[in-house]
Amino acid sequence: MKTLVALAFALCMSMFVSTASAGMIGTQVSLSLYKMTASGPSLLFNLPATTVVDPGVEFSFGGALTANFTDTGMSLHFALADWHSDELTFTFTDSTAGAFTGLSVTSNTFPAPNAANGPITTQPLFTNNGTVLSFSCCSQNLFYANADFTATFGPGSSSTVPEPATVALVGVGIAALGTRRRR
Repeated sequence: MKTLVALAFALCMSMFVSTASAGMIGTQVSLSLYKMTASGPSLLFNLPATTVVDPGVEFSFGGALTANFTDTGMSLHFALADWHSDELTFTFTDSTAGAFTGLSVTSNTFPAPNAANGPITTQPLFTNNGTVLSFSCCSQNLFYANADFTATFGPGSSSTVPEPATVALVGVGIAALGTRRRR
């Protein structure tokens, strides 16, 4: 009977201990920007890895491109007065495996790529394997006056990770069960 009471107490206590969200703060993220050409992607630039902080813009390129990460997502902003466009692919790589897991496009004003280098799409192309997040957009050889595009990436679903204290409480309850049975 005492064993069951100890286990019930440990389980009840674990419900009151908080959980932590697995996030991106403190991870290292790098950015590569590619332009699509007839012979395939051509690297425009690589920005070195930077630590994700919040608040703060992690990447800024000439004021025209900014990428701002938070603990649970990212926003990508591109603004240029007059832009003769190219099909672009933004590739973000996180040194922490799985840091991008669950992120998807939550809002977008970027135009979709055109058929010049592939199929016509209605939305920008988006891939995410948890470590590499890739976002392709914009039509080749179009002129945009006052280009101002934003894409926001957020969690598709909330993921929580138990705090170590929760795991410890459950472990103590199981250990008490084992000790009780030996007596």
